[in-house]
Amino acid sequence: MVVILLVMGCGSGSGDFTLSNATVDASHACASGSNNSAYALHASVASHNGRSSPVTIKAVSAVMTLSAVHGGWLQQVGYRYDAEKVAFTPNRVGAGSSATIELTVPSACTNQSKAGGPVSYGEYSVALTVTTSAGTFKIGSSNKHRIIAA
Repeated sequence: MVVILLVMGCGSGSGDFTLSNATVDASHACASGSNNSAYALHASVASHNGRSSPVTIKAVSAVMTLSAVHGGWLQQVGYRYDAEKVAFTPNRVGAGSSATIELTVPSACTNQSKAGGPVSYGEYSVALTVTTSAGTFKIGSSNKHRIIAA
């Protein structure tokens, strides 16, 4: 005789901490003549804490991977930029509650073209790693971030 035991509440049940709906700024215009010009990429992630205790967000990192280019671009498709020290708020999600985590990812762009030249751009997919008191979670943005050089 085989006995099958189904355990409810494990895995992705309502007692878990979850992340969803990650989005990033759609685009950033990189001014002509810019050389490693810093800018902030904004992102947001929906969180839900189904646990009976608060979850503390300890750190967030981001990886921007070049997925497409148009025109002249300095990097090749597949290039990865690892952004550490991503700023975020809030740093805690209360028990049984939801919150939108707002992120600021440090980034930079270089545009060697002259003003009025042909438009080029690079599109980046953004993957976030969120380290919390409930574990480490990875989530990709549902949209891409385009850096435009004109």
